[in-house]
Amino acid sequence: MEEITPAMLTDKGICPTCYDKENNHCLYGDNRDKILYENELFECFLVSNPRAAGHAIISSKKHYKDMMEIPDDLCREVFLFAKRLMRIIREVYSAESVYLCTMCDGPMNHFHVQLIPRYSFEKRGSRNFVKERKEYVEDKEKIAKIREVLKDNMIQIRKENTNDYDEIYKVIKTAFATAEHSDGNEQDLVVALRNSDNFIPELSLVAIDNDKIVGYILFTKVEIGKNTELALAPIGVLPEYQRKGIGSKLIQEGHKIAKELGYHYVVVLGSEKYYPKFGYIPAIEYGIKPPSEIASENFMAVKLNNVNTEIKGTVKYAKEFGL
Repeated sequence: MEEITPAMLTDKGICPTCYDKENNHCLYGDNRDKILYENELFECFLVSNPRAAGHAIISSKKHYKDMMEIPDDLCREVFLFAKRLMRIIREVYSAESVYLCTMCDGPMNHFHVQLIPRYSFEKRGSRNFVKERKEYVEDKEKIAKIREVLKDNMIQIRKENTNDYDEIYKVIKTAFATAEHSDGNEQDLVVALRNSDNFIPELSLVAIDNDKIVGYILFTKVEIGKNTELALAPIGVLPEYQRKGIGSKLIQEGHKIAKELGYHYVVVLGSEKYYPKFGYIPAIEYGIKPPSEIASENFMAVKLNNVNTEIKGTVKYAKEFGL
């Protein structure tokens, strides 16, 4: 049987990149050990015949012959990702800079972006811009480091804006659809609280993965005796993004902002197995009581600072909670 080559496929109008993916990497070999990141739109991997150590490619999973064909959302996600990865490659490989180029001048292209490090010992000038290919040298430590940093950097936490409202509604509804404890109205509670006097814009936060909202958290004002403090509710993460530390990031960022705003305590009604890792203990230990009969192990509070602020009393939630 005649060996199939990229040139043969190109002559027939077949994209070698797509053919390779659809046929068990028969052309370029299995590159799973070189994968740095992938999602439903694109994958990123180290090049097997690099022009420099750390040379990486971001390749769309769907076939587009050039940049003019790609959808705007894919364009945005690829180049935002490329910007993050360039910084990471520069740091991990101690490169002087990382330059970006797109596509190749070939008869059958598949949209991709190349990120090529440049080092201080290399020659400059246009004649030295395209460097010769080198042998790939595996560096498991650097690959692991890039993957680790990418994992931490891909999720961004920011304050919600008005353009987020519809997406937040859907995220909360989806997140609680399979929750063990839910009344099915959490998404409507968010809308109601947003329009209440207890709402704090700085503490309505979203988790973003490549411009997509994947998680949400809300802290609102509550009265505890004569003090105004906070309640955490709700918090939700899309099912496919759960158990990846996103909830933790949302809680930690919320605590940080709450502390900066001058709040001292946050109360939460939730799992006694989850919230203690963020410092929550049974609220009764602070002298804080729930508004109704709730198991003490599930009604918890955390003190945000070491200021000697004593607090005692029954929590009065916003009326929208119905508690």
